[in-house]
Amino acid sequence: MPEVIISNINRTDMDRLIEYFEKYNPNFKMGIGVIRTKEGVEFKTEYGGVRYIWIMEGSGEAYIPEGYRTQEGDGEKLPNFYEPEELDRDIMRALEVLEKNLNLISEEVPYGDTIRNCVKSILDRYDNGIFRGDITGEIAQLTPIERGGWCHTTWSEDKQVNEAIELLIERFDQIGWSTKVEGSYEPLKVGDQVVLRSNEKLLVRGNMKYIWIEDLKGIPPRTSTLRRVRYLKDLTGGCNIAFDPFRRLALTWNIKGISKENPDGYNRVNNHIVNMAEEFSRTHFHPSEAIGGGKAQHELYLVFDPSEFGLRTYGRKSYAYFFPDLDDLSKYVKLDLRPGDVVYIPPGTGHRAINVLAAVITLPGFKPRNEWYIDKKIKRLYGGKIPYNEFLISVTSRYDVL
Repeated sequence: MPEVIISNINRTDMDRLIEYFEKYNPNFKMGIGVIRTKEGVEFKTEYGGVRYIWIMEGSGEAYIPEGYRTQEGDGEKLPNFYEPEELDRDIMRALEVLEKNLNLISEEVPYGDTIRNCVKSILDRYDNGIFRGDITGEIAQLTPIERGGWCHTTWSEDKQVNEAIELLIERFDQIGWSTKVEGSYEPLKVGDQVVLRSNEKLLVRGNMKYIWIEDLKGIPPRTSTLRRVRYLKDLTGGCNIAFDPFRRLALTWNIKGISKENPDGYNRVNNHIVNMAEEFSRTHFHPSEAIGGGKAQHELYLVFDPSEFGLRTYGRKSYAYFFPDLDDLSKYVKLDLRPGDVVYIPPGTGHRAINVLAAVITLPGFKPRNEWYIDKKIKRLYGGKIPYNEFLISVTSRYDVL
Protein backbone atom coordinates (compact mmCIF):
# COMPACT_ATOMS: atom_id res chain seq x y z
CA MET A 1 0.00 0.00 0.00
CA PRO A 2 1.48 3.43 -0.94
CA GLU A 3 2.49 5.68 1.94
CA VAL A 4 3.16 9.36 2.53
CA ILE A 5 6.81 10.23 1.85
CA ILE A 6 8.46 13.50 2.89
CA SER A 7 11.86 14.90 1.98
CA ASN A 8 13.47 18.24 1.19
CA ILE A 9 15.17 19.48 -1.96
CA ASN A 10 18.34 20.02 0.08
CA ARG A 11 18.39 16.52 1.59
CA THR A 12 20.02 13.43 0.15
CA ASP A 13 16.95 11.24 0.76
CA MET A 14 15.02 12.98 -2.05
CA ASP A 15 16.06 9.97 -4.14
CA ARG A 16 13.73 7.78 -2.10
CA LEU A 17 10.77 10.09 -2.67
CA ILE A 18 11.52 10.29 -6.39
CA GLU A 19 11.79 6.51 -6.64
CA TYR A 20 8.52 6.10 -4.78
CA PHE A 21 6.74 8.69 -6.92
CA GLU A 22 7.89 7.03 -10.14
CA LYS A 23 6.89 3.58 -8.87
CA TYR A 24 3.27 4.63 -8.38
CA ASN A 25 3.18 6.96 -11.39
CA PRO A 26 4.95 4.82 -14.02
CA ASN A 27 4.30 7.18 -16.93
CA PHE A 28 6.19 10.00 -15.23
CA LYS A 29 9.77 10.81 -14.32
CA MET A 30 10.79 13.21 -11.55
CA GLY A 31 13.95 15.02 -10.51
CA ILE A 32 15.70 18.08 -9.09
CA GLY A 33 17.66 20.61 -11.10
CA VAL A 34 20.01 23.49 -10.37
CA ILE A 35 20.91 26.54 -12.45
CA ARG A 36 24.04 28.43 -11.41
CA THR A 37 25.11 30.61 -14.30
CA LYS A 38 24.99 34.14 -15.67
CA GLU A 39 25.14 32.67 -19.16
CA GLY A 40 22.09 31.20 -20.83
CA VAL A 41 21.40 27.47 -20.50
CA GLU A 42 18.42 25.55 -21.83
CA PHE A 43 15.46 24.12 -20.01
CA LYS A 44 14.33 21.19 -22.16
CA THR A 45 12.75 17.76 -21.99
CA GLU A 46 14.89 14.70 -21.45
CA TYR A 47 12.60 11.80 -22.33
CA GLY A 48 10.66 13.18 -25.29
CA GLY A 49 7.62 13.95 -23.17
CA VAL A 50 6.25 17.12 -21.58
CA ARG A 51 8.29 18.57 -18.73
CA TYR A 52 6.76 20.54 -15.85
CA ILE A 53 9.17 22.69 -13.80
CA TRP A 54 8.61 24.60 -10.55
CA ILE A 55 11.13 27.05 -9.11
CA MET A 56 11.71 26.16 -5.44
CA GLU A 57 14.61 28.42 -4.44
CA GLY A 58 16.45 31.42 -5.84
CA SER A 59 15.62 33.46 -8.91
CA GLY A 60 16.66 33.93 -12.50
CA GLU A 61 15.51 35.01 -15.92
CA ALA A 62 14.05 33.36 -19.01
CA TYR A 63 14.34 34.65 -22.55
CA ILE A 64 10.84 35.07 -23.96
CA PRO A 65 10.77 35.71 -27.71
CA GLU A 66 8.58 38.04 -29.71
CA GLY A 67 5.29 36.37 -30.61
CA TYR A 68 5.02 34.40 -27.35
CA ARG A 69 1.36 34.04 -26.23
CA THR A 70 0.13 33.69 -22.67
CA GLN A 71 -3.07 33.82 -20.61
CA GLU A 72 -1.41 35.60 -17.70
CA GLY A 73 -2.10 39.18 -16.63
CA ASP A 74 -5.21 38.87 -14.45
CA GLY A 75 -3.07 39.32 -11.32
CA GLU A 76 -0.44 41.98 -11.85
CA LYS A 77 -0.70 43.32 -15.38
CA LEU A 78 1.81 42.05 -17.89
CA PRO A 79 4.55 44.50 -18.95
CA ASN A 80 3.84 46.94 -21.76
CA PHE A 81 5.62 44.75 -24.30
CA TYR A 82 2.60 42.42 -24.18
CA GLU A 83 -0.54 43.31 -26.11
CA PRO A 84 -3.92 41.77 -25.23
CA GLU A 85 -5.64 40.04 -28.12
CA GLU A 86 -9.07 41.16 -29.27
CA LEU A 87 -12.14 39.21 -28.24
CA ASP A 88 -14.57 37.84 -30.79
CA ARG A 89 -17.77 39.88 -30.87
CA ASP A 90 -20.02 36.99 -29.82
CA ILE A 91 -17.85 36.42 -26.73
CA MET A 92 -18.05 40.14 -25.90
CA ARG A 93 -21.84 39.99 -26.21
CA ALA A 94 -21.97 36.96 -23.92
CA LEU A 95 -19.90 38.76 -21.28
CA GLU A 96 -22.17 41.80 -21.52
CA VAL A 97 -25.26 39.62 -21.05
CA LEU A 98 -23.76 38.12 -17.90
CA GLU A 99 -22.70 41.52 -16.59
CA LYS A 100 -26.22 42.92 -16.98
CA ASN A 101 -27.93 39.87 -15.50
CA LEU A 102 -25.60 38.78 -12.72
CA ASN A 103 -28.49 38.89 -10.23
CA LEU A 104 -30.30 36.20 -12.24
CA ILE A 105 -27.51 33.65 -11.75
CA SER A 106 -27.80 30.89 -9.15
CA GLU A 107 -26.04 31.06 -5.79
CA GLU A 108 -25.79 27.30 -5.54
CA VAL A 109 -22.28 26.02 -4.74
CA PRO A 110 -20.93 23.37 -7.14
CA TYR A 111 -17.50 23.33 -5.46
CA GLY A 112 -15.66 26.02 -3.55
CA ASP A 113 -17.81 28.98 -4.57
CA THR A 114 -21.25 29.92 -5.88
CA ILE A 115 -22.15 29.85 -9.56
CA ARG A 116 -22.75 33.61 -9.40
CA ASN A 117 -19.32 34.26 -7.90
CA CYS A 118 -17.67 32.08 -10.56
CA VAL A 119 -19.29 34.23 -13.24
CA LYS A 120 -18.33 37.40 -11.37
CA SER A 121 -14.72 36.18 -11.21
CA ILE A 122 -14.76 35.81 -14.99
CA LEU A 123 -16.23 39.29 -15.44
CA ASP A 124 -13.57 40.81 -13.16
CA ARG A 125 -11.03 40.11 -15.92
CA TYR A 126 -13.02 42.03 -18.54
CA ASP A 127 -12.57 45.78 -18.89
CA ASN A 128 -13.45 48.07 -21.80
CA GLY A 129 -13.40 45.31 -24.39
CA ILE A 130 -10.14 43.79 -23.11
CA PHE A 131 -9.96 40.42 -21.38
CA ARG A 132 -6.86 39.29 -19.50
CA GLY A 133 -6.18 35.92 -17.93
CA ASP A 134 -7.22 32.29 -17.76
CA ILE A 135 -10.75 31.25 -16.73
CA THR A 136 -10.18 27.49 -16.89
CA GLY A 137 -10.83 27.12 -13.15
CA GLU A 138 -14.16 28.93 -13.20
CA ILE A 139 -15.22 27.01 -16.30
CA ALA A 140 -14.56 23.69 -14.52
CA GLN A 141 -16.92 24.78 -11.73
CA LEU A 142 -19.60 25.87 -14.21
CA THR A 143 -19.40 22.77 -16.42
CA PRO A 144 -21.97 20.04 -15.63
CA ILE A 145 -20.68 16.92 -13.87
CA GLU A 146 -21.61 14.70 -16.82
CA ARG A 147 -19.33 16.80 -19.05
CA GLY A 148 -16.31 16.59 -16.75
CA GLY A 149 -16.88 19.57 -14.45
CA TRP A 150 -18.20 20.19 -10.94
CA CYS A 151 -21.64 21.69 -11.54
CA HIS A 152 -24.62 19.66 -10.32
CA THR A 153 -27.37 22.22 -10.86
CA THR A 154 -28.75 24.79 -13.31
CA TRP A 155 -27.02 28.14 -13.79
CA SER A 156 -30.10 30.31 -14.21
CA GLU A 157 -33.76 30.35 -15.19
CA ASP A 158 -32.90 32.94 -17.85
CA LYS A 159 -32.35 31.60 -21.37
CA GLN A 160 -29.93 34.35 -22.44
CA VAL A 161 -27.78 33.85 -19.36
CA ASN A 162 -27.60 30.10 -19.94
CA GLU A 163 -26.67 30.59 -23.58
CA ALA A 164 -23.92 33.04 -22.58
CA ILE A 165 -22.42 30.61 -20.06
CA GLU A 166 -22.63 27.79 -22.59
CA LEU A 167 -20.71 29.90 -25.11
CA LEU A 168 -17.94 30.56 -22.57
CA ILE A 169 -17.68 26.84 -21.81
CA GLU A 170 -17.27 26.13 -25.52
CA ARG A 171 -14.75 28.93 -26.16
CA PHE A 172 -12.96 29.63 -22.87
CA ASP A 173 -9.59 28.52 -24.21
CA GLN A 174 -9.75 31.31 -26.82
CA ILE A 175 -10.16 34.04 -24.19
CA GLY A 176 -7.64 36.15 -22.28
CA TRP A 177 -4.53 35.80 -24.43
CA SER A 178 -1.79 38.40 -24.75
CA THR A 179 1.08 38.41 -27.26
CA LYS A 180 4.62 39.61 -26.65
CA VAL A 181 5.73 42.21 -29.19
CA GLU A 182 9.48 42.21 -28.49
CA GLY A 183 11.84 39.52 -27.25
CA SER A 184 13.64 39.97 -23.92
CA TYR A 185 14.68 38.28 -20.70
CA GLU A 186 12.02 38.26 -17.97
CA PRO A 187 12.27 37.34 -14.27
CA LEU A 188 11.66 33.84 -12.92
CA LYS A 189 10.87 33.61 -9.22
CA VAL A 190 9.96 31.07 -6.55
CA GLY A 191 6.68 29.34 -7.38
CA ASP A 192 6.81 30.09 -11.09
CA GLN A 193 5.93 27.23 -13.43
CA VAL A 194 7.52 26.30 -16.75
CA VAL A 195 5.94 23.75 -19.11
CA LEU A 196 7.93 22.47 -22.08
CA ARG A 197 6.61 20.36 -24.95
CA SER A 198 8.79 17.64 -26.47
CA ASN A 199 10.65 19.86 -28.96
CA GLU A 200 10.51 23.07 -26.95
CA LYS A 201 13.47 24.79 -25.26
CA LEU A 202 13.69 27.80 -22.97
CA LEU A 203 16.85 29.83 -22.43
CA VAL A 204 17.34 30.61 -18.72
CA ARG A 205 20.01 32.05 -16.45
CA GLY A 206 20.39 32.82 -12.76
CA ASN A 207 20.66 31.01 -9.45
CA MET A 208 17.76 28.59 -9.02
CA LYS A 209 16.86 25.18 -7.67
CA TYR A 210 13.78 23.50 -9.10
CA ILE A 211 11.65 20.35 -9.13
CA TRP A 212 10.64 18.79 -12.43
CA ILE A 213 8.19 16.11 -13.55
CA GLU A 214 8.15 14.75 -17.09
CA ASP A 215 5.03 13.17 -18.57
CA LEU A 216 6.37 10.35 -20.73
CA LYS A 217 3.13 10.13 -22.70
CA GLY A 218 3.78 13.65 -23.95
CA ILE A 219 0.14 14.71 -23.95
CA PRO A 220 0.19 18.41 -24.93
CA PRO A 221 -0.90 20.56 -21.96
CA ARG A 222 -3.53 23.25 -22.39
CA THR A 223 -1.37 26.04 -21.01
CA SER A 224 1.32 28.52 -21.98
CA THR A 225 5.01 27.82 -21.38
CA LEU A 226 5.21 30.15 -18.39
CA ARG A 227 2.78 30.64 -15.52
CA ARG A 228 4.31 33.27 -13.25
CA VAL A 229 2.65 33.62 -9.87
CA ARG A 230 2.61 37.42 -9.80
CA TYR A 231 0.64 37.58 -13.06
CA LEU A 232 -2.11 35.20 -11.89
CA LYS A 233 -5.41 36.26 -10.31
CA ASP A 234 -5.70 35.59 -6.59
CA LEU A 235 -8.70 33.25 -6.33
CA THR A 236 -8.96 33.05 -2.58
CA GLY A 237 -11.55 30.62 -1.31
CA GLY A 238 -11.81 27.10 -0.01
CA CYS A 239 -9.06 26.54 2.54
CA ASN A 240 -7.49 30.00 2.50
CA ILE A 241 -10.28 32.52 3.06
CA ALA A 242 -8.27 34.25 5.81
CA PHE A 243 -4.68 34.29 7.15
CA ASP A 244 -3.13 36.36 4.36
CA PRO A 245 -5.28 34.71 1.68
CA PHE A 246 -3.42 33.44 -1.35
CA ARG A 247 -4.57 31.04 -4.05
CA ARG A 248 -3.20 31.07 -7.59
CA LEU A 249 -4.23 28.48 -10.18
CA ALA A 250 -1.14 27.99 -12.30
CA LEU A 251 -2.61 24.93 -14.02
CA THR A 252 -6.04 23.60 -13.17
CA TRP A 253 -8.65 21.06 -14.27
CA ASN A 254 -9.48 21.51 -17.95
CA ILE A 255 -12.77 20.13 -19.27
CA LYS A 256 -11.59 19.90 -22.90
CA GLY A 257 -11.21 16.42 -24.32
CA ILE A 258 -13.14 14.70 -21.52
CA SER A 259 -15.38 11.81 -22.54
CA LYS A 260 -16.56 8.47 -21.17
CA GLU A 261 -13.67 6.83 -22.99
CA ASN A 262 -11.18 9.45 -21.77
CA PRO A 263 -12.41 10.69 -18.37
CA ASP A 264 -9.26 12.75 -17.70
CA GLY A 265 -9.21 14.48 -21.08
CA TYR A 266 -5.99 16.45 -21.54
CA ASN A 267 -5.30 16.61 -17.80
CA ARG A 268 -1.99 15.10 -16.72
CA VAL A 269 -0.64 17.55 -14.12
CA ASN A 270 -2.35 20.40 -12.23
CA ASN A 271 -0.91 23.01 -9.87
CA HIS A 272 -2.54 25.34 -7.35
CA ILE A 273 -0.39 27.53 -5.08
CA VAL A 274 -2.33 27.91 -1.84
CA ASN A 275 -1.81 29.36 1.63
CA MET A 276 -3.60 26.76 3.75
CA ALA A 277 -4.70 28.29 7.04
CA GLU A 278 -5.59 26.07 9.99
CA GLU A 279 -9.14 27.43 10.25
CA PHE A 280 -10.07 26.78 6.64
CA SER A 281 -8.18 23.61 5.79
CA ARG A 282 -10.41 20.53 5.79
CA THR A 283 -9.31 16.97 6.39
CA HIS A 284 -10.01 15.17 3.13
CA PHE A 285 -8.98 12.34 0.84
CA HIS A 286 -9.00 11.43 -2.83
CA PRO A 287 -10.40 7.94 -3.54
CA SER A 288 -8.00 5.15 -4.49
CA GLU A 289 -10.30 4.37 -7.40
CA ALA A 290 -11.22 7.56 -9.19
CA ILE A 291 -14.92 8.38 -9.23
CA GLY A 292 -15.88 8.77 -12.87
CA GLY A 293 -12.91 6.71 -14.04
CA GLY A 294 -9.41 7.63 -15.12
CA LYS A 295 -6.33 7.98 -12.94
CA ALA A 296 -6.76 8.30 -9.17
CA GLN A 297 -5.54 11.64 -7.81
CA HIS A 298 -1.96 11.65 -6.52
CA GLU A 299 -0.55 14.77 -4.86
CA LEU A 300 2.72 16.48 -4.12
CA TYR A 301 3.18 19.40 -1.75
CA LEU A 302 6.06 21.71 -2.71
CA VAL A 303 6.42 23.87 0.41
CA PHE A 304 7.43 27.52 -0.01
CA ASP A 305 8.61 30.28 2.29
CA PRO A 306 5.63 32.67 2.69
CA SER A 307 7.97 35.67 2.78
CA GLU A 308 8.84 35.00 -0.88
CA PHE A 309 5.28 36.16 -1.66
CA GLY A 310 5.04 38.91 0.94
CA LEU A 311 2.85 36.79 3.22
CA ARG A 312 3.01 36.81 7.01
CA THR A 313 3.03 33.71 9.23
CA TYR A 314 1.74 35.37 12.45
CA GLY A 315 4.08 33.11 14.41
CA ARG A 316 2.15 30.01 13.39
CA LYS A 317 3.90 26.69 12.83
CA SER A 318 3.48 24.73 9.60
CA TYR A 319 2.58 21.06 9.75
CA ALA A 320 0.19 18.48 8.33
CA TYR A 321 -1.87 15.53 9.50
CA PHE A 322 -2.00 12.31 7.50
CA PHE A 323 -4.46 9.44 7.96
CA PRO A 324 -3.05 6.37 6.18
CA ASP A 325 -6.03 4.09 6.91
CA LEU A 326 -9.45 5.51 6.07
CA ASP A 327 -11.05 2.56 7.85
CA ASP A 328 -9.34 3.48 11.11
CA LEU A 329 -9.13 7.25 11.52
CA SER A 330 -7.70 6.90 15.02
CA LYS A 331 -4.34 6.30 13.34
CA TYR A 332 -2.67 9.45 12.11
CA VAL A 333 0.75 11.03 11.66
CA LYS A 334 1.69 14.66 12.28
CA LEU A 335 4.62 16.02 10.24
CA ASP A 336 6.22 19.43 10.66
CA LEU A 337 6.80 21.19 7.34
CA ARG A 338 9.30 23.84 6.28
CA PRO A 339 10.30 25.58 3.04
CA GLY A 340 11.89 23.23 0.54
CA ASP A 341 9.95 20.21 1.76
CA VAL A 342 8.39 17.91 -0.80
CA VAL A 343 5.58 15.60 0.30
CA TYR A 344 4.13 12.77 -1.79
CA ILE A 345 0.52 11.91 -0.87
CA PRO A 346 -0.96 8.81 -2.53
CA PRO A 347 -4.69 8.46 -3.22
CA GLY A 348 -6.73 6.97 -0.41
CA THR A 349 -4.81 8.93 2.25
CA GLY A 350 -6.56 11.42 4.52
CA HIS A 351 -4.66 14.68 4.87
CA ARG A 352 -4.90 18.22 6.17
CA ALA A 353 -2.22 20.91 5.84
CA ILE A 354 -2.03 23.48 8.65
CA ASN A 355 -0.61 26.97 7.99
CA VAL A 356 1.29 25.77 4.93
CA LEU A 357 2.05 27.69 1.75
CA ALA A 358 2.59 25.15 -1.00
CA ALA A 359 2.24 24.36 -4.63
CA VAL A 360 -0.23 21.49 -4.57
CA ILE A 361 0.72 19.39 -7.58
CA THR A 362 -1.88 16.82 -8.61
CA LEU A 363 -1.78 13.99 -11.12
CA PRO A 364 -3.83 13.95 -13.28
CA GLY A 365 -5.43 17.01 -11.71
CA PHE A 366 -8.02 18.36 -9.29
CA LYS A 367 -10.62 15.85 -10.38
CA PRO A 368 -14.30 16.72 -9.90
CA ARG A 369 -16.08 14.48 -7.37
CA ASN A 370 -12.76 13.16 -6.06
CA GLU A 371 -12.27 15.32 -2.95
CA TRP A 372 -14.14 14.04 0.11
CA TYR A 373 -14.20 15.67 3.56
CA ILE A 374 -13.93 13.58 6.72
CA ASP A 375 -13.88 16.08 9.62
CA LYS A 376 -17.50 15.32 10.53
CA LYS A 377 -16.77 11.60 10.59
CA ILE A 378 -13.67 12.08 12.76
CA LYS A 379 -15.65 14.17 15.25
CA ARG A 380 -18.54 11.69 15.33
CA LEU A 381 -16.26 8.72 15.94
CA TYR A 382 -13.68 10.19 18.31
CA GLY A 383 -15.00 13.46 19.73
CA GLY A 384 -11.98 15.69 20.32
CA LYS A 385 -9.41 12.93 20.77
CA ILE A 386 -8.32 12.90 17.12
CA PRO A 387 -7.51 16.19 15.32
CA TYR A 388 -10.14 17.60 12.99
CA ASN A 389 -11.32 21.02 11.80
CA GLU A 390 -13.91 22.26 14.29
CA PHE A 391 -14.05 25.70 12.68
CA LEU A 392 -15.79 24.38 9.54
CA ILE A 393 -17.77 21.58 11.17
CA SER A 394 -21.06 23.42 10.64
CA VAL A 395 -20.39 23.97 6.93
CA THR A 396 -22.27 21.46 4.79
CA SER A 397 -20.87 20.04 1.56
CA ARG A 398 -22.24 17.45 -0.83
CA TYR A 399 -18.79 15.83 -0.45
CA ASP A 400 -18.95 15.32 3.33
CA VAL A 401 -18.38 11.79 4.60
CA LEU A 402 -20.55 11.39 7.68
